Amino acid sequence: MGDAKRFRGLREIVWAVAGLTIVAAVLWSIDSRSCATLDEDQDQVGSRDSALLVELDERCKRGGALPHECVAVGVEQCRAKVRVRERRGDEHGEALGTFETTLAMRYSPLLGQWFEVEVLDRKQILGLPNRE
Repeated sequence: MGDAKRFRGLREIVWAVAGLTIVAAVLWSIDSRSCATLDEDQDQVGSRDSALLVELDERCKRGGALPHECVAVGVEQCRAKVRVRERRGDEHGEALGTFETTLAMRYSPLLGQWFEVEVLDRKQILGLPNRE
């Protein structure tokens, strides 16, 4: 009797995982299709661009950068290349220097958000003073 209940519970878990996988695949498909036609709809382009400005503003504040130090280098459909300049310190609060990071970002029209895909480049900018 105990084995039957355990088997039934396992079967329900498998069905739940399969259902979630199907939902995720459908949402990904809709998101990808929306990206392909994004540039044709000016409202969607405006939403994408304003979401990117919000993301850049948040990254600037988090990294202690000035607004002009967080820029979108290029934007195409649902992809963007972003460059962020930030000051970094160690765990003791000692300044390590100024770093410039180039990121690949992806926009989700369904969620209206940008997500970091990967770090393309990270380098220290020598000769810049450390601001507090």
